[in-house]
Amino acid sequence: MILAAIKKIIIFLFLPLLLFSQTPYFDKSTEGYLVFHPIKTDEAQNIVPWYGSEPGEAYNFVINTVWSFWDTMRIDMNGLPYYMNHQVWRPGINDRRGIGGDQLAMVLYSGALLYQYTGNEKIKENMKFIADYYLTHALSPGDAQWPNIPFPYNTFIYSGIYDGDMVLGKGFAQPDKAGSFGDELITLYKMTNNHGYLEAAVNIANTLARHTRNGDNDNSPLPFKVNVYTGEIGKLKSNIGDHSDVGLSSYTTNWVGALQLLEKLETLNAGDAAAFRRAADIILEWMKQYPLKTNKWGPFFEDIQKAIDHPGWGQRNNPQMEKRLATLLRAWRQTQRPVIHVRHYSREPLSTYRPGQEGNEFKPEVMPAENEWIIEKQTNSAFIGTELEKRLRAAGIVTLVVTGVIANNLVEATVQMTGNLGFVQARHPGTTHFEMEKTGQPSRWNMLRALRVLKCL
Repeated sequence: MILAAIKKIIIFLFLPLLLFSQTPYFDKSTEGYLVFHPIKTDEAQNIVPWYGSEPGEAYNFVINTVWSFWDTMRIDMNGLPYYMNHQVWRPGINDRRGIGGDQLAMVLYSGALLYQYTGNEKIKENMKFIADYYLTHALSPGDAQWPNIPFPYNTFIYSGIYDGDMVLGKGFAQPDKAGSFGDELITLYKMTNNHGYLEAAVNIANTLARHTRNGDNDNSPLPFKVNVYTGEIGKLKSNIGDHSDVGLSSYTTNWVGALQLLEKLETLNAGDAAAFRRAADIILEWMKQYPLKTNKWGPFFEDIQKAIDHPGWGQRNNPQMEKRLATLLRAWRQTQRPVIHVRHYSREPLSTYRPGQEGNEFKPEVMPAENEWIIEKQTNSAFIGTELEKRLRAAGIVTLVVTGVIANNLVEATVQMTGNLGFVQARHPGTTHFEMEKTGQPSRWNMLRALRVLKCL
């Protein structure tokens, strides 16, 4: 029961991530459009699929379109598919970054689901290619202190070799990502009956189980980042971008993949079942005693700027918002949890959020502290055109507490995308609504209101 609940908190999905990676770095939405397609509604003003009136056909079209994009993605300069080198799709020049930490595990996860849906053997072959290449070009040496676990990043982008971490560099791995990959190897073993995948999963589990220790409020049972050669826990880098050390990367909560790996191997009676059970029990008990009680995940403050004071926004439903946010922020800082502030930079010449005017400034009640993140965006979502997702994943943050202004636009757009990207959303009553145009009149706000609206508690 507890593991099922944890799965709901930390599960990662690949297909929505792939769809997001094709979204441009700016939102092309205009009146009546949502990104690429015109918004269609039924007689009750509910949004319906843009592809056609039959939801099943629309779903099938979208799923197969995503697969077609993936299957025909261009070959990169080193002869590998683009997705084996980069974490973000760009239609022109290649993205400068290497792969994401759990990118290939997410592909295998979604590939298994897609194969069940379509029965397309080419999908299974693609999964085998990804697993085979990663297993032969990413594992730590057998004589390392943390042997036989995959490195999450290619420090030389076109080398075709994965040898470290995107932030800390060569030699550093992320045990949680290793667990997720091992879990997907078991699925691939069941699909192919290739015992090589099972053996690789056992080797990963052996390393994780051997290093699992009792955790506490500041240290998870396995570290977030570790040097596989020396056993040194990686440094935690400053959020303000100066690369200074602010502690150790000793804490993360993304252990569902590792838990599933350990428990599945125990069920299969593959490897040291007793050691796997012991490690799983330690991780699960820590999850119950710490993050599930302390809610130590990650927070989020969005668009709390002076622009909302302009009378043109209309009457507010929550005039005590600033006071409540200040109380929330003080309490959150006392727990030493990370804080993320999002500032909106409007491109509209008459916008109250336009740079160079007072409305663009943060409200004094939520003024960022010295070491707190500041994300600057130009669309309603804090993920589009920013490095927010990359920084969250690099910091091991898997759950966000989101609050901000205009819940049925700015907050909602970000929260919906957190779900698509695999983050879990928690809500706080510090959000605020504004009165918008009446239903039925032309308005971009009414278009967005048709989506799932987060209501003030």
